Amino acid sequence: MKVVYILLFIALFGFRSMAQTYTCLASDVKDDDVVGFTTATSQSGKTHAEKVTVKQTLKKMRSRCRHGKLMDGKGRQIRFYFLQGCWGNPPANYLEILDRQRKEIERLKKRYIVVEMTCNPSGMPRQ
Repeated sequence: MKVVYILLFIALFGFRSMAQTYTCLASDVKDDDVVGFTTATSQSGKTHAEKVTVKQTLKKMRSRCRHGKLMDGKGRQIRFYFLQGCWGNPPANYLEILDRQRKEIERLKKRYIVVEMTCNPSGMPRQ
């Protein structure tokens, strides 16, 4: 009898959260895209970088699709912004580009939750 209750619980609650897919995710964003990176320390004390994906970020935000829109756990709409600035040799007007980007992000943050996507697909910061 316990097995039946456990299976019923998993069927009702477990699978939905384990296999969360975001059908309302923008077409240019995939859930395995890299948002950025974080540093982690192993038990031996060594520090290493780990990629943070869109799926991990959305799970942390308790995101859901509601009425075709991606919303966070508090009901605010989520937007993705692909950052610029990973130039090997920056263009002559790079400061203008970065200033325009900053203003655009500020404007979007007034209305949405903005997830800033790294311009470096490895997720590692440029040095």
